[in-house]
Amino acid sequence: MQKLSLNKLAAIFGLAFVLGSGTASAQDLVAGQQAYEKFACASCHGADAKSSTLPSYPILAGQHADYLLHALRTYKRGATGSTQVNARNNAVMTAMVQQLNDADMVNISAWLASLPSGLQIKRLRFSRGWRGAGSDPGIYRYRVEIPDVELPKLPGLRLP
Repeated sequence: MQKLSLNKLAAIFGLAFVLGSGTASAQDLVAGQQAYEKFACASCHGADAKSSTLPSYPILAGQHADYLLHALRTYKRGATGSTQVNARNNAVMTAMVQQLNDADMVNISAWLASLPSGLQIKRLRFSRGWRGAGSDPGIYRYRVEIPDVELPKLPGLRLP
């Protein structure tokens, strides 16, 4: 009899967790959209995050949230003058990302990932034996496929 009660209790807590997390993620998406607008991200990446003002600015809509969050954090790390491997230096992005706190970066990344996009992004997970990944099984690599788009020919860019 006591086992049945514990199962019911576990089910109730599980349901409460699922329902509660759905509400929180909806609030995070709204906060992400507001932060995207507040910090003028649209001035370069477009209001819809798909129509950048210059072809060299990336399309952000539909990208994976963890990739976007990592990119924002590495720009912030690069702005501090860090010489770590995981730091990016870009005059525009390092200036823009200084205004963001960690919650803003998480929310913006989640909102951008939720947007529909013509990008077809495949997340590949490498095993421990893959050369270059080291012993970390959490190494990801992204391959972006853009259907029916002719990419500009840039020096040093190799296309398949």
